[in-house]
Amino acid sequence: MIKVVVGSTNPIKIKAVENVFKKVFKDVKVQSIEVDSGVSHTPSTWEEIVQGAINRAKNALQEIVADFGVGLEGGYEKTKFGAFLTGAVAIIDKDGKLGLGKSGEIYYQRKLWRN
Repeated sequence: MIKVVVGSTNPIKIKAVENVFKKVFKDVKVQSIEVDSGVSHTPSTWEEIVQGAINRAKNALQEIVADFGVGLEGGYEKTKFGAFLTGAVAIIDKDGKLGLGKSGEIYYQRKLWRN
């Protein structure tokens, strides 16, 4: 059995991780734990978003013994064309090997920004 720990208690994130891992592995057990991302509540740069995902995956693996730790982090990035919402996924295996992914981006209208 493959054990996966998600660094979040958000049920949508947990289900997404479970769905993906079940497509790759036959027998999967997914656990979740609330961990600190180590970044701001709403990250505002790509670097901060990725760092939050990595921190969540690492912190989850430190708390629960598993084959993989998964961190998902969302945020936004301002560009000269406007702000875009995006997300990152970090997967770290029990040996410390890191994999990263990025979601698509969606335009966030200027009139909705809170500066």
